[in-house]
Amino acid sequence: MRIKENVIVKIAKRKMIKKPIYIGIAIGLGAIAMSAIIYRISSNKKIDTSIFDSPDKPGSGECMDKVFIKRYAEMIKYIKKHYPYKYALIMSLWNVNSGVRSLTHNKKVGGVSNSAHITCYAADLKAPFQWMRDIIVEAAVKVGFTRIGIGKTFVHLDSDPSKKQYATWGYPVGKTAPPYNPFIKFQNVA
Repeated sequence: MRIKENVIVKIAKRKMIKKPIYIGIAIGLGAIAMSAIIYRISSNKKIDTSIFDSPDKPGSGECMDKVFIKRYAEMIKYIKKHYPYKYALIMSLWNVNSGVRSLTHNKKVGGVSNSAHITCYAADLKAPFQWMRDIIVEAAVKVGFTRIGIGKTFVHLDSDPSKKQYATWGYPVGKTAPPYNPFIKFQNVA
């Protein structure tokens, strides 16, 4: 009976040892993947404007406002510098939900008729978590964006000089106040 129990204990110990090894390997592979993402983003000095294309008009992102593109690049650098431990996660989740919009696409998504997306001055950035929206808003204000909309899963940034400056809003527009006004003070910022 003792021999059988010892064999079972040895087998159990081996299985327990393998789990941490598998977890360690998974973490290591994840770290390598994140490093590749960070390298790809940080080493690419020029922003690929195709990320701002309207889905129905390839190449339309090339019209994006040069000031917007400059601030967008500065915002990425700001986040990398001030949030180095969250940077990889933010960049892995980062996505431009909506950049330039053709009139047809703007109508399809329910955009307003004078949308800054139509005139190549705006983009909506995917930000599924509150802490991520807070960091994006903080960075956007620091690099000079003066028009910011804060939704539940995204942040709208625009640099349209023909519209009211230092403006912030929630969604749906006119019915929901933003969670805070970033132009007054950073409240609730991680």
